[in-house]
Amino acid sequence: MKAVQSWETKIVSVLLDNEADPNIKDAKGETALHHAVYVDRPDIATYLIESGGNIEETTKDGFTPLLLALRERKLLMAEHLITHGANIYVHDAYKRTTLMYAVKWDSEAIVELLLKKGIDHTSTDAFGWNALQYAKAGKRKVKSIILEYEDTLLSSQHNISLGKSSSISFSIVLP
Repeated sequence: MKAVQSWETKIVSVLLDNEADPNIKDAKGETALHHAVYVDRPDIATYLIESGGNIEETTKDGFTPLLLALRERKLLMAEHLITHGANIYVHDAYKRTTLMYAVKWDSEAIVELLLKKGIDHTSTDAFGWNALQYAKAGKRKVKSIILEYEDTLLSSQHNISLGKSSSISFSIVLP
């Protein structure tokens, strides 16, 4: 963990090559992978994952590395974890989803990535809000991405009910 916190990629590599356990937890229940999130080092995260680091390990507060990356606004790290197989369907203690966190930071890339991977954009948190409601209330640009996705889903369902085959896809056109 200290090597990760110090950005010592070579030392992390040497330790892992010599069978250091990447899943040991500190007093907060955080592993070296959680610490890689804090220092925003996808390269170190890759070493940890490839050496058996559990990408789904939770802290005492219930945060996986992906949720932590989103909470801490480490958006490149979050995208890296998603592309390395992190579970996108996790949520925090208040049932806030990865999509809700991506909306909070107005991250168009992550919102689009999560929607393409099939995240349920209608899920509600403990307060009864969904991602679109957060996007509207926060005046986030990603609102248009979610609305376009909904339109695509509705159009697809309409075509299916008319007996037409359809494939779901959407693209983002930025001004």
